[in-house]
Amino acid sequence: MPTETGRSEQEALAFGESYTWDDGVRATVGKPKKFKPSRFAVVEKERRYVRFTVTVVNKSDKPLDLSLTYVNVQSRNEEAHHLFDSLSGLKGPPDTKVLKGRKTKFDVGLGVADPKDVVMEVALHDNSERPSLVYST
Repeated sequence: MPTETGRSEQEALAFGESYTWDDGVRATVGKPKKFKPSRFAVVEKERRYVRFTVTVVNKSDKPLDLSLTYVNVQSRNEEAHHLFDSLSGLKGPPDTKVLKGRKTKFDVGLGVADPKDVVMEVALHDNSERPSLVYST
């Protein structure tokens, strides 16, 4: 079904699946893993926390800036709360550009209503022509 931008809305990917855009950039969001944040974590208190490993491979012809990566998550139709916890390795996307032929990984942590009901939208905002991805449990 075409969206307002004229492109077809893609189906949701399963966590762990990869997607490669036309420019050669590939992204994979790993399966959610339950964890307990450190006592220094910056997050709204939740009973359930999950983390995802995001892997990006740059096979395009330009450096890739992930600093403005957008991650939006819903769980049981509620907005999930982002978690920042440097002791647990949850610092957000890297500030360093990913050069051609290189890859990077970073972890995203969230407080969710239900770890078995998660929908995530991921957008790499360095290129407006690259559509966002949707992952779902």
